Parts: sequence; C-alpha cells; structure tokens
Amino acid sequence: AESYLPVDETSIPTGEIRSVEGTPFDLRGDVLIGAQLKEVPGPGFDHNFCLSSSSNNWKERYAARVYHSLSGRVLEVFTSQPGVQFYTANFLDGSMMGKNGSRYGKHSAFCLETQNWPDAVNKASFPDCLLRPGEEYHHATCFTFTTI
Repeated sequence: AESYLPVDETSIPTGEIRSVEGTPFDLRGDVLIGAQLKEVPGPGFDHNFCLSSSSNNWKERYAARVYHSLSGRVLEVFTSQPGVQFYTANFLDGSMMGKNGSRYGKHSAFCLETQNWPDAVNKASFPDCLLRPGEEYHHATCFTFTTI
C-alpha cells in the first residue's frame, strides 16, 4: 500500500491519510516484520493500510504477500475491500496455549484483516462505508497459501 492511517492513543484513526514512503510502515518491498516492529511507535502494528479510495471503485487487487523463509510458505492476499488492517498480536502475554504446548506471546503472530477503513462513518475524507436501503453489499477476499 502507498498509504496508511495513523492512529491516536486509543488506536482510532486520526483522519489523516499518510504516505508510507520513508516510514516503518513502508512494507512494499521485502522487509523482516520483527525488525520493522522495533521502528513502529507504540506496541506494534495495528494500522489500516489503504488499498483504494472512492475514486477507483474498490476493485479487487493484490493486497499482501508474506514469505516465511524457513518453511518456504507464502501467503498472498487479494481483496476488493478498500483496506487491510495489519495487526501483530501486540497484547498476547503467553497465557494462551497453542499446538504442542507452545505459548503465544507478544508479536508471536500477525493478522491481515481486509475491511473498510476503520471509523470511516465519522471521517468524511474516508471511502463511504454505509449501506443504504436498496443497495447490495458484495466483497471478495482470497487468501492463497503456497510453498516455494
């Protein structure tokens, strides 16, 4: 994504749409998520990345690619949603038990949540998120997993 939504101290978007260029939010190329986490203000990523605006009709597009070098696993995300929230498990404390007795602590996982821009109903400059009488709502998101 070319831009993201900065958030306030309660993780609500401020209303600004900011370029990712030259920031820790620039995930357009190959980056190590762990290294980027050290540069992000606050507890970690919990930000909406802007995939579209009302000017381009929310067409389905390539949203994300994640590669795990040790296993060769690749996750690709395509969506018609205008945004993707990237969240890095900022508040896991190790109390959750996982597979084979693993404990999930802070930053041990991540989520890519395709969605409308958060708080769009209160931000006139954000893409419209309201469904009006007589309108239909459709969106598509495709998560593709492969190995290389």
